[in-house]
Amino acid sequence: MKRTVRKELVLAIGICLIAVLIAGCERQSLSNAREDKLAAYENKQLKEQVAQQEKEFGEQTAQLEKKIKEQNRLLRECQQKKEILEEKFEEQVHTSVSNMMDIFGDTTEQLAQENDQLKAQVEELQGRARKLEQELEKLKSQGGPQPLTP
Repeated sequence: MKRTVRKELVLAIGICLIAVLIAGCERQSLSNAREDKLAAYENKQLKEQVAQQEKEFGEQTAQLEKKIKEQNRLLRECQQKKEILEEKFEEQVHTSVSNMMDIFGDTTEQLAQENDQLKAQVEELQGRARKLEQELEKLKSQGGPQPLTP
């Protein structure tokens, strides 16, 4: 892009110079010293403008290159920080998952033990209930005691 702008600038100035030269050639044929001096002055002015614009263009290019280097440096720093944060995040996730697995593992074991205890209690209570039902059946079949009536 820099060279394209520079080429276009040089081309425009070159065209102007050619136009001035052509105009200068026509004026020389008229042998007018005053017009020759004017053309030479314009030529000098155009050359000074070209030199000034090339200088400004060079300064702007240098400033842009400096800004680009700075932005690239900042980008590299950001990428490094991002990588560090991603590593820390992965470590924290791993630690959290490990802690949760430990907690859930302990809790699961405790719940399994409680479930076993409760199953044993349920079986014991069911056994008692069966015994009571059997005793009740025995009493009914024996013609057990009659309820008291007031």
